[in-house]
Amino acid sequence: MTKRPLVFMSAAVVLVLLFAWIARHSASTSSAAPVASAQPREGDRSKTIDLAETRREASSKRHGAKVATVFTAVWGSGHGALGRDRPDEASPSGPMSFTVDERGRTWVLDQINGRVVRYSGDGSEEQALVIAHETSQDIAVAADGSVAILDRFRSEQVALHDQSGAFVGSLPLAGEGIETAGHVTGIFVDGTDVYAESEHGPLVLLGSTSGEPASPRKEIPGRPSRDGTFYVKAGIVSAGDGRAYVAVSDRPSEEHRFTRQLTMGSPIQALVLLETDDSGTIYLGAELVVDEPSTEVLIVCMDPTSGEVEGAVTVPANDMPEESFRDFAVEPDGGVIYALRTETGVEYRRADCSK
Repeated sequence: MTKRPLVFMSAAVVLVLLFAWIARHSASTSSAAPVASAQPREGDRSKTIDLAETRREASSKRHGAKVATVFTAVWGSGHGALGRDRPDEASPSGPMSFTVDERGRTWVLDQINGRVVRYSGDGSEEQALVIAHETSQDIAVAADGSVAILDRFRSEQVALHDQSGAFVGSLPLAGEGIETAGHVTGIFVDGTDVYAESEHGPLVLLGSTSGEPASPRKEIPGRPSRDGTFYVKAGIVSAGDGRAYVAVSDRPSEEHRFTRQLTMGSPIQALVLLETDDSGTIYLGAELVVDEPSTEVLIVCMDPTSGEVEGAVTVPANDMPEESFRDFAVEPDGGVIYALRTETGVEYRRADCSK
């Protein structure tokens, strides 16, 4: 499965940062008024969840289960097609990214063909939006239909389009909080605010969906939840041991809510999904080594208040050579859409990790 890993940090660095963050917030809590009984004890805020058996059960259920296909596109450039490029002296690529908006529509970044293609909830192709650069890699869509498109290499900017698809402006990537455009690992829209994630860490405010640059470019500690109540971040603690973490802090106080270390039961190749749905449910996706070099993706749903795992599902990993930036997206009402590339095209499927 060829893609840029969502998060890949050394175990030492991750653990040091986690303990420092937890200790800082623990100290601030202890100096304030007594904690209400509804609040978790500090010991409950950071614990380990073993997912080995959960993964095995989810994997066994996947085999023979009916595939829920949302839509399929063949390789090409016309209606019903998405672009693929296989140059002789560079990495092959297909659609780099996609996202699902608040109306359940899927927006696919078809940068090879210089466009974004929008599909309705039932998979019908609705609209094509012209973009400027074939080097674009990520896409985010605001609740009002405004579109932000990340180009780290050619323009080193985020291009902005309104609901009709018209270009309205751009925001530079490099600047306060981001040393170089190549350090950006994702683009996100929260309300009308446009954020760039820096090296899988904090998000830096670039400006608004109307093209107004931010001054100053403030940082937030993680990805904002869809329900607006918290920030979430994740990382790999030990790839070989199959250990990752998910950490949540309240919004806007940034007070630590919980940290969960997840033991996957197999080595982790990459984290490929970290999003929430409208109810706040957290979705974490990890590509796991099943039998070298074979991999599969484990998706877990987590309760945003307790941090407990609510369910899990496994889906096949991409084994085609095409590079991609984002192959998974969460639907607003719950569930995940993922892209699976084949020799004939790309299939967008739906998976549900709820129990």
